[in-house]
Amino acid sequence: MAARNDDLRSALRGLVAVGDPGVRGAAVKEFIRSLRGDQLAVVLDAFEAVEGQFRSHQNSSRAAASTWEMIAAAIVDRGPEEFLDAKLRKAGEQASETDFESVLSAWADRDLGATVAYFNANIATLTPSEMEGAAGHLATNYFRIDPENAVKWLQTLPPDVQARCSHYALTDLCQHDPAAAASVLARHDSLPQRAELAREIANRYAEVDPVNALEWARQLPEEMAGFAVRNVITEWMETDFAAASARLATLDTPYPTAVLPGLAENVPADDLPALAARLGEGPGDDHQRSAAAALAARWTQDDAMSASQWLVSQPSGPVRDSAIRAFADTLAKDDPASAYEWAATISDADLRGDALDEGIRDWIERDPDAAREWVQTSTTLSGDDRARLLRRTGR
Repeated sequence: MAARNDDLRSALRGLVAVGDPGVRGAAVKEFIRSLRGDQLAVVLDAFEAVEGQFRSHQNSSRAAASTWEMIAAAIVDRGPEEFLDAKLRKAGEQASETDFESVLSAWADRDLGATVAYFNANIATLTPSEMEGAAGHLATNYFRIDPENAVKWLQTLPPDVQARCSHYALTDLCQHDPAAAASVLARHDSLPQRAELAREIANRYAEVDPVNALEWARQLPEEMAGFAVRNVITEWMETDFAAASARLATLDTPYPTAVLPGLAENVPADDLPALAARLGEGPGDDHQRSAAAALAARWTQDDAMSASQWLVSQPSGPVRDSAIRAFADTLAKDDPASAYEWAATISDADLRGDALDEGIRDWIERDPDAAREWVQTSTTLSGDDRARLLRRTGR
């Protein structure tokens, strides 16, 4: 058997070395047709053993990858059941899950119905990892061809397998056809992990069709719509800020608040003051705090004086605290004493403690004498903060 395996590997190396892909494809088909059953069952195992030899050169690596696909397709030409049955008999021993999945996927490209029927008939013989891997590849094909029945089929699988496979298949579909993935998600409220899928689909959909992506996101259930709208607008801003911000102005709450972080990251520098004025409005939710931090960091890099004047004008609260933390972290690179004087004014005790502790630790590494002097002489630090920081500085 060892000698036969060596012969098989030698033949596979020769196939990869064929430069013309068309000639190589024809050679692969003829080679697979000529194999005995026992050789067919291990041909992809043997190819895995030699594939690594071609990874050092880009062209050879591509040739090896395409040869793998050619072999899987040629196995389907010959008759996939013979190969797959042999793999199932080896389940739990030395069977490669990758080659099982590759042939199943290649078969699904040709005859989805027959592949699904084979999988369903043999599901009881699969190990959990084999079931998940095979179902994931099969679901990917199924969603591209017949998403409605794909959803129904997924519901027959164990819940944990169903969740992972639907996520894997829908995100793959989204890369090729985000509108189709968005439609599937909108129509099937039984799909698991819908909120996470909505965020991922929103990003990709916005890249290719932000107008329709936004309309889709707005129609989602309330618990999903906020994140999806935010992701669409934020992605849109990166490619066409004017169009995205104009559309944003027409949306009702809570969407304008939800996309504030995206605005803060993408708004032109000249418009930072106008956006800053908006952040003080509203309840000070997570979106406003994130936006305040992003805006403060950007503004501090461009004009620290103007950013500090804005901070002075803000009322005490979570939005100001988040902005001060980002302001101090950014300013600390050039003026740590001023940065931590600001950090000492954060009203939230936990956030203030984190900002000061992390800042002083970094400052001590760069200039321990200056850090200790500031802790000892600062008129802004509270007594508890000073005592804790003095212990950190070794005094």
